[in-house]
Amino acid sequence: MILTDLIIFGIGFFAAFVGSIAAGSGLILISALLFLGIPLPVALGSTKVGALGSRIGNIIRFLKHQNMGVPWRDIVVLTLIGIPGALLGTFVIVSIESQILEKIIGVILVLLLPFLFREKVLGIVANRASGIKRFFSHIGFFLLSIWDGFFSPGASFFQTYLLAKGYGYTLLQGKAVTRIPYFIADAVSISIFVVYALIDYRIAIVLFVGMLLGGYVGTAVAIKKGDAWIKPLLGIVIVVTAIKLIFF
Repeated sequence: MILTDLIIFGIGFFAAFVGSIAAGSGLILISALLFLGIPLPVALGSTKVGALGSRIGNIIRFLKHQNMGVPWRDIVVLTLIGIPGALLGTFVIVSIESQILEKIIGVILVLLLPFLFREKVLGIVANRASGIKRFFSHIGFFLLSIWDGFFSPGASFFQTYLLAKGYGYTLLQGKAVTRIPYFIADAVSISIFVVYALIDYRIAIVLFVGMLLGGYVGTAVAIKKGDAWIKPLLGIVIVVTAIKLIFF
């Protein structure tokens, strides 16, 4: 049992570290927990608890850097949009088979990749959106919050692209502005998983500690290296994730 806990701790640390720098922590966690024989609903619920640790580690680091210059108003707005989306997503029952959904997501990620790198300054230089563009970005963020509330793997890549292309944040600003909204949204989702008894608290606590440390260290590395370094790594993670979803 102790060995299993150490493995889960390591998985949580690694997933939060990678997710804090690029994205994809949900996919790493769910894949690993399923491999260990944990049922999908319990894996999703336990991962949500672990993700709170990662969010806390992220928040601590970003607060030390004044949220990368992102105004608190933006954080409040995205929080108010994300909470109902996460709550709705947790209740969603989809009719499409999960294997088909995974392959569709994988193909979309491959199609997304050229758009991420077509504009050299996308995610590197801030270009804050306003007016109608910001309005439609809010709608997109709400829809992605529903997806993230139901099945988080894959959602973070599209959220990252939306924050860069739609809102005009740099990659680091996009992470900074969503840490508190994601934390509160995850807490809301967890309440539903608790009601339906879909959390293994031993796994959840181990993941929480591992992801707290991984999120803190990963965010520190990301801030030190800067946006230009994150973008190529994000591209690599997207390619690996797409291959996994499509072929495995």
